[in-house]
Amino acid sequence: MFSINYQVEKSILVNTDIENLYNYVGDFKQWPKWSPWLYVEPTAKYEVLNNSFTKDYQQNWDGQFIGSGKMVLTDFKKNEFLKYDLFFLKPWKSYSKTEFIFENKNGSTLITWKMKGSLPLFIFFFKKMMMAFIGHDFIRGLKMLKEQIETGTLNSRMEIKGETQIPEFYFFGKRIQCSINEISQTMSKTFDELNQLSASKKISEPTAAVSFNHKFDMVTGECDLTVAFTYKSKPTLNCITLDSNWVSGFIESHKAYQVDHFGSYIHLANGWSAAMNRQRMLKLKLLKSIAPYELYLTKPGTSAEKDIITSIVLPIK
Repeated sequence: MFSINYQVEKSILVNTDIENLYNYVGDFKQWPKWSPWLYVEPTAKYEVLNNSFTKDYQQNWDGQFIGSGKMVLTDFKKNEFLKYDLFFLKPWKSYSKTEFIFENKNGSTLITWKMKGSLPLFIFFFKKMMMAFIGHDFIRGLKMLKEQIETGTLNSRMEIKGETQIPEFYFFGKRIQCSINEISQTMSKTFDELNQLSASKKISEPTAAVSFNHKFDMVTGECDLTVAFTYKSKPTLNCITLDSNWVSGFIESHKAYQVDHFGSYIHLANGWSAAMNRQRMLKLKLLKSIAPYELYLTKPGTSAEKDIITSIVLPIK
């Protein structure tokens, strides 16, 4: 069958010596602490076979939401690279080659995660999207790996709330467009503006904060958000003119699939991956009239990272 090749490659600099990182990544027993797939379903069946740093060293997984598969060590060179054969068995079958490359950078270590595979020609249109999703997962995993190595812990955990009923609320905020790489900076600036309006009594005291995700395109790197404060009743707006940027509105009570994330905003993508993965596998239909959103149960910029609580909310029918 004719096929189209693809390759995904992501890197991160870790503040540790090369041997320490090589040994940690090469030990499959450590993977549940940082694997982007095992992390979103910690109850998945996971087993490690054979001896580490020997050919045929293997990990197997089988989960309700992450599917099943196996990874087998095929080649390695101490402190330089680890190569694997990767087999996905469910929800569909595929095979690829994956590799970790380690480079010494003045006492720190640059780790590069690569994957090479192919797609059947008849789904060539899916190539860019699939590469974007895999790259997104690699970045999540590398960020968790970095934090585990550098601090000995991970400032990210989740609680799967499942299907919930969200009470009605009002909101006031700003509609913004930016690149995905600029999200953190742009949202922080917008929340600063909202806090200044609140402090000067130009808007009512909010109950919480929210950001609606109108668009998050991992292929183009573009996003469209509404960053806002929430209110139990219609907010008072003093000397503020609503325009193409400043917006207000009302969200009716709605059914949703909810995942609560505890910890640093750096790892919020873990919550989104867990929520979207379950929504797809459970075949829940999204409610088109309300964009998916993050509800900040602790006010942005006012809590220590370990105390931050953020709800990932997917409105559903």
